[in-house]
Amino acid sequence: MVISAVQQVKLQDDDVDLICSQLNEERNRKIQSFLRPEDVCCALIGDVLSRVLLCIYLNTPMHLLSIKRTVNGKPYTTNADCYFNISHSGEWIVCGVYDKPLGIDVEQIRTIDVNIAKRYFSPTEAESLFKRAQQERLQYFFELWTLKESYIKMLGTGFNMPFNSFSVQVHSNKKEYIGTPKGKAFKFKQYPIDPAYKMAVCSVTDACFPKHVNVYSWNDLFESFRSLLY
Repeated sequence: MVISAVQQVKLQDDDVDLICSQLNEERNRKIQSFLRPEDVCCALIGDVLSRVLLCIYLNTPMHLLSIKRTVNGKPYTTNADCYFNISHSGEWIVCGVYDKPLGIDVEQIRTIDVNIAKRYFSPTEAESLFKRAQQERLQYFFELWTLKESYIKMLGTGFNMPFNSFSVQVHSNKKEYIGTPKGKAFKFKQYPIDPAYKMAVCSVTDACFPKHVNVYSWNDLFESFRSLLY
């Protein structure tokens, strides 16, 4: 498994044109529908990051890479038995690539009313949240949120699976999925990418998780992107 990240930057027009030239018509239409320039930059940087990681992982040039999306919007490649997932929040875009299904989520910690946990979390999770000291609840809320989101993104079900229909419990450093279908198990790993963020990865095994996130600078990432075009 490869887990990498890059911070969002403002893209130059020439860079945007080059990136868009590598995307299919459907993806370009989706990006053009974004109203905010920062959303366009974020989406394009995510496309660059995922394509670079996939090309390196599959040892294939960019022009042979084929990326599509499921009906629920989960991206996948048809090149080989290879899976990838992308997430972004605030300044960070993250991506994971592996030969088995995986999900990844990053969330910027921001001030919210944690009482929404009563609606979106399972009763077990909400109870564990409100048992914590008040000053710890916001951090723990986003910890649980990223763990749960990474699981749903691994499944690729989108909003078809209610957030409160399953539980993830955190005991010290152990993350345990509650309500797993018989015969299956899912593993989680969290990464301290930034003190102001929470990040989690979910897969079918924990033997594959890298120790650290590989953080690119945008210049290095884009140079790799250009070198893989031909």
